[in-house]
Amino acid sequence: MDNATPPLTATLYEHPLNEGARTLLRLEHLFNQATHHLQQPISWDGHNTVAAIDQILNLSERIDIKKELCKELERHNNKLQPLKMLPDLDQDKLRSYLDELKQAHHALQNLGCRIGENLRNDEFLNAIRQRLAIPGGCCSFDLPAYHYWLSQPPADREAQLHRWLSNFQAIYQALYLCLKLTRQSAEPKAVIARRGFLQTTFSSQTRCQMLRVFLPANSGRYPEISGNKHRMSIRFFRANGTKRPLLIEQDVAFEMACCML
Repeated sequence: MDNATPPLTATLYEHPLNEGARTLLRLEHLFNQATHHLQQPISWDGHNTVAAIDQILNLSERIDIKKELCKELERHNNKLQPLKMLPDLDQDKLRSYLDELKQAHHALQNLGCRIGENLRNDEFLNAIRQRLAIPGGCCSFDLPAYHYWLSQPPADREAQLHRWLSNFQAIYQALYLCLKLTRQSAEPKAVIARRGFLQTTFSSQTRCQMLRVFLPANSGRYPEISGNKHRMSIRFFRANGTKRPLLIEQDVAFEMACCML
């Protein structure tokens, strides 16, 4: 089974166990939102892509994304380097990963001091960003130029959105590589939560970065996960529409991967 994506019959829940992993997952969520809406022809999708770009910029203003990603790339490199001494390992694949890490790190180092600096100086985009914080602030009477832009042919909007998103290319490539290596570092294993609850304490040698929980897509259940570098716990609930969920008190069988890399 491919570790990076859940099987078609499973729903995947991921939970970060440190602040670095939390930031990467939030950033990936925003990039996924942007790229999904980018491919749609409706003007509302163009607006949703702009909103995702705005959130990426907001996140990078609160957190030094470049610094965080450089630390992650260096951490992965330090973890992989000793594996060159293992003769049974696929050395070609290992060298490929190490080269990717080096290239991603180099691309980040070549970025300016602030992520998306060109976008922050874009007068048109800044006018939109200022209104996004206001409920309903992007109405046509508030931003007629934006309303006109959204009404243009989808290909024209998409070309501009691609230009804006290209400012994050080095960030996205480093982010994708770090998360791919983390996700591929552990195979899902069968686990049972007794009476719907599982708790584990990690040893000082265990550096789990992320938990990945796989549940059958039609199980009607979902996990609430909490944890840090010392311990984690999972409590299962049964979905109850939009009403208060039901606590499960029966054993729950599922698959879980504890990603160490």
